[in-house]
Amino acid sequence: MERECRQQKATQLELRRLQLKEERMTSKGACEASEGATYDSEISLGDKDADIHQIPNATPKPTFSKVEGLINTSTSFIVMDLETTDLTAVEHETGSQFSCYVVPKAPISSGAEDITGIVWDGTNLRLKGKVVAAKFNNAILIAHNGNKFDFRILSNAADKSKLFNLYLENCVGCIDSIVVMKPKFPKLPKYSQPYLAEHICNKNYNAHNALDDVSMLNEILKEAKVSSVDLLKHPYSPGDHLLQEIFNKNKPRNLPSLHFLIGQGVVKMATAENISGSGLNFNHLKLIWKREGEDGLTNVLSAKNSIGKPRVSSDKKTYMLICSEAVSALCRHII
Repeated sequence: MERECRQQKATQLELRRLQLKEERMTSKGACEASEGATYDSEISLGDKDADIHQIPNATPKPTFSKVEGLINTSTSFIVMDLETTDLTAVEHETGSQFSCYVVPKAPISSGAEDITGIVWDGTNLRLKGKVVAAKFNNAILIAHNGNKFDFRILSNAADKSKLFNLYLENCVGCIDSIVVMKPKFPKLPKYSQPYLAEHICNKNYNAHNALDDVSMLNEILKEAKVSSVDLLKHPYSPGDHLLQEIFNKNKPRNLPSLHFLIGQGVVKMATAENISGSGLNFNHLKLIWKREGEDGLTNVLSAKNSIGKPRVSSDKKTYMLICSEAVSALCRHII
């Protein structure tokens, strides 16, 4: 029995060694195909015929999958809300509050002022006539419908303000409370926050003020007996929204060039979208094929990106189809 265990362990180690070797070879092949002659240490600066065009780095397609390893860590669950003009947060377990009303770059409409009570006079930001601005580290952010609104807005604002790395340093996960509430109350007709407040807490509240929103959401979570164990089933990476935006912006730029391959039945639309979203167009595929042939295409399309996932697919059938003789023939026909 002990001998069998040793043999099994040795087999597993050998398989892992071969897997790592294959990944290294794929990565090296992808670099050679992507960077062309610039990857060759012997290239001369005076070589006018050298191929110096580089294939763009892979833009990862975010998975919005659960962030692991957060159990028993010193994180804080922060219930937050964005009302575009203000940001409010409440620490879920202690109730510690953070409220910051952001100075707008554009005028606040009179309608928004009437609804929110927020007025910017050019010097001071006021809430209901009173001048109104804390910090949580290792935060797991919770927002109702945050996946579609709050987290996207926050991510874009952090990026545009050149604070995205700081945002990732301080925020370790994002949770949309709708996803948390559905398993708790699976048969509700709707999951809007005002409806949950009335259904669970038997309360109505001011749904246009961020502080009222987060206080109510915090109360809903407590009344529904949502535990930290429940919450830790759902956090995804705070960087996923920015990756999604970049990936989506790549598609309309690159996808039209792949319609030829789609029309010829070489790739399906879903695969073409993954290729284009990763930053590749048809000219890139031609260039890779000219440099390294089918092996180069295979290496580039299967090489791992910055989040450790294959650029297009880990399924050999998928990228072998893309890198088949059909693609080679198409490349030869057009070059």
